[in-house]
Amino acid sequence: MSRPTFSLCHATARLPDGWRAAYEAWRNNCDDWSRVEYILGIDERDLHKTDGTISHHSGNFAVEINQGPSTPVAAWNLTGQRSEGQFLITAADDMFPPPHWDTLLLAACPSLDGEYMLEVKSGTSPADDEWMRCQLHSFITRPYYERIGNFFYPGYVGYYADVDATEMARAHGVMVDARHLTFQHRHWIGTNVARDEVYARQDSDANRELGMRLLGERRERNFAGGNRP
Repeated sequence: MSRPTFSLCHATARLPDGWRAAYEAWRNNCDDWSRVEYILGIDERDLHKTDGTISHHSGNFAVEINQGPSTPVAAWNLTGQRSEGQFLITAADDMFPPPHWDTLLLAACPSLDGEYMLEVKSGTSPADDEWMRCQLHSFITRPYYERIGNFFYPGYVGYYADVDATEMARAHGVMVDARHLTFQHRHWIGTNVARDEVYARQDSDANRELGMRLLGERRERNFAGGNRP
């Protein structure tokens, strides 16, 4: 079997069904689903919420159990390590693609054989460009993923992991401007989406302080070692 073109690596903490709307949007807005693998990362502590139903999926859908820290960064990194696609994307419960997203991304990427991260618009709010133009989700080619070793540096919980990844990609000279593409990030900040218990758990002073400290240390080291611990 040939390697899939795309790996959609989806970290969720909203079981049993909070991930399905995003999954269906990626599938329904895709021109050729046969070239996509979808990997759902769930925390081991949440397994009891699935009632075994998720395992009934088959074909290009897989489930990976995160036995490490119960954080989105850990789950994303796990799904990335299990992926085989030529172009990797960090999907999420609140991330929704435009129609023909696969065709559009292939047209925007100079080559799947080169090291690239695509900078797309997140569509969260009019202030997007003010948020340091950080890449809220990773859209990267396999060669660049192999270079850095993980989607995100493992020390992060969530906050500032995206800023770190964006600054490192700019320092590596691999960023491609694809901001003509909008992927809707329906986060509670900047939208009318409810701040649910998952957002509340992730949105803590401790997580922000950890992220700020780690980002400062990583900047001082010029992101040495990529995203390997």
